[in-house]
Amino acid sequence: STTVSPSSTQEFCVTMTDISGCTDEDCATVFVQTNCGELFIPTAFSPNGDAMNSTFKIKINPECVKELTLKVFDRWGEVVFSTTNPEIAWDGKYKGKELDAGTFVYVIEIMLNSDSETQKFTGNLSLIK
Repeated sequence: STTVSPSSTQEFCVTMTDISGCTDEDCATVFVQTNCGELFIPTAFSPNGDAMNSTFKIKINPECVKELTLKVFDRWGEVVFSTTNPEIAWDGKYKGKELDAGTFVYVIEIMLNSDSETQKFTGNLSLIK
């Protein structure tokens, strides 16, 4: 008897040999489902140095993300932040300088491991000082 507890889906194979030298092999796949939770997109953040709600970051299990593009635009349509990594947060700076309080627009294109289509989310984001 063998017990396994993989953190991701894996195939396990066992080869057995009897006392006569005969061998046989069998394989089994253990499927692991990852809890992705719901995608949460904040609508405001305050990079004021108090370490509370100081960055803009989407919330989803990164193991569930196959592809991601996140862009934040200022009111003139200039990209002030961009990432393809769901674990990277925006600190409210552009080219190393803190931006003034204001409203920005985000565009997120995301494909989860469980999907075959990209989903697109857009909305407003308030930078509060």
